[in-house]
Amino acid sequence: MTERKKSWREIDQGREKGRTRSDPLERHRERASGSAAYGAYKSKLDKLFAPGGAELPESLKEKLGPVSEDAKARRERLGALQQDPGPDTLRAVIEANDPLPEDPRLLMSLLDTDAPDLLVPLLERLTERIDGGARVNGALLRQRLQAVDNRVDDGAVSEALGRLRAVARL
Repeated sequence: MTERKKSWREIDQGREKGRTRSDPLERHRERASGSAAYGAYKSKLDKLFAPGGAELPESLKEKLGPVSEDAKARRERLGALQQDPGPDTLRAVIEANDPLPEDPRLLMSLLDTDAPDLLVPLLERLTERIDGGARVNGALLRQRLQAVDNRVDDGAVSEALGRLRAVARL
């Protein structure tokens, strides 16, 4: 009786099973990636790069140099809008001609305002975001847009709603 030949897959698995990690750098990386300190570091780093996340540490702020007063004011207005999305904070951002935040969820939550002068730039920004590839909950967007349409009777708002519905394919 002849012995069954092993498949290449079985041979590779046998090789991997017998391998020992003799490289000290590789063992160190594996150990470090599983540690609590590394997890905390990654968490802080994720918060730093998340929209509206943590601020830069002082050491990095110093390296970037001084921040202009306009940039500080813009950051404060956008921070206030993200913390308390409402007509007052939205009006401050629009009147200052600041770009609206990129977050489609935040923009959709701002659709509750009744002021047409606020709704038109908001709808245009949301249209740009969706046209640029941002994903939104279609059912929620349809519901919010219908509510705006029922609540506000303004030609410019209706046109902006039409453009947004066309881009979002609603």
